[in-house]
Amino acid sequence: MSLDSTIPDEGTEGIITTIKVIVMLITCVHHKLSDKLLTFEQQKEKRDLANAKRRQAYANKQREKQKQVSSNQMLSTQQCRKRKVDVAISDLCDSPSDIIGPLFMQIDGKDDEKIGESD
Repeated sequence: MSLDSTIPDEGTEGIITTIKVIVMLITCVHHKLSDKLLTFEQQKEKRDLANAKRRQAYANKQREKQKQVSSNQMLSTQQCRKRKVDVAISDLCDSPSDIIGPLFMQIDGKDDEKIGESD
């Protein structure tokens, strides 16, 4: 082995330097690529989370809409019953002598008999 063979010449130094630069570039590119992948995964998670929130909000809105429809149906049923009761009451009030009059007469007659007996 000669002394000249262990000392790199200018051509060999250039190749070694080029190899070192290539290794550094590959390492740097690998890290940047993994950062982009991580960012992509984070973006995907963010999109998935936003979609889940959107679906949840839509489901809540549909439930509220269904509750409102049920409430309106119940209200209309209650209003219908109230109307029927109001009609029945107004019918009674319109013709008291036919229906209510005899009832009051019977009650008044019984009360008078009780009062007379106690005297």
